[in-house]
Amino acid sequence: MGKILDPVYIGYAKSNSLSAAIKTVGREDDKDSVSVVAVKNGVTGIIESSELPAGVRNKRHPSTEPAGYFYTPPPGPYFYNNGNMSDFLIDATFLMSMNSEHDNNVISKYSKATKKVEFFDLSLQQQVQPAAENGYVFELNVHSFLQHVPADKLGVFQVDRATEFSPITDKDGVSRYCPSNARKQILDEATQWLSAVPNIKLGYYAKGNVEISFLYAYRGETMLHEDIAAKLVETEINAPGYITHLGDYQKK
Repeated sequence: MGKILDPVYIGYAKSNSLSAAIKTVGREDDKDSVSVVAVKNGVTGIIESSELPAGVRNKRHPSTEPAGYFYTPPPGPYFYNNGNMSDFLIDATFLMSMNSEHDNNVISKYSKATKKVEFFDLSLQQQVQPAAENGYVFELNVHSFLQHVPADKLGVFQVDRATEFSPITDKDGVSRYCPSNARKQILDEATQWLSAVPNIKLGYYAKGNVEISFLYAYRGETMLHEDIAAKLVETEINAPGYITHLGDYQKK
């Protein structure tokens, strides 16, 4: 779902003369395990969720909504609310200078994270999915370069989570980062696009059940709307289906 060569993201970095930029998304809830962009000991970096104590990780700003007699407003956003998408922009000149000025042992730092690791229990003679983190993962990350970017030359660009972020790290039923959730977000976005196109009737059973080819959707939202509006004028989409790379609607 990530926008490859996102022109708005590139423009943000270029217009602010940044050496590097990183895309982020807001955290969904206390159980969201996405790593966050934060400043640690005066250095900006990516902090794993497991590295932050729960009281720090889940601290929130006060709500901006007034409370009522029978209404408790939702809490404000998290203090650590820039979830890492691993989507970076790096200025080529800065990248080359970093390669020549810094020793690889400084740049290439391993980070430690705790993970749920499925294992085989000999006593039970079966695979076990642990309820809590039970293993360590040592990772060498591309974002190690962040520590070398001056604070005034690093940009953080937060985007809409629902339309740009749906990683798959687990199988269905293990966490929210699974294939079925990614598919749902893709179909929901397609429904949003189709609902905004005039002269197309989107039926109840089609909502959330029509996929648009990425080769077709990559034209951009404005062109997509105009093209679909012209190609599928007065079309009634009332069943699950697929819009091909040519813009044709096919029922499943």
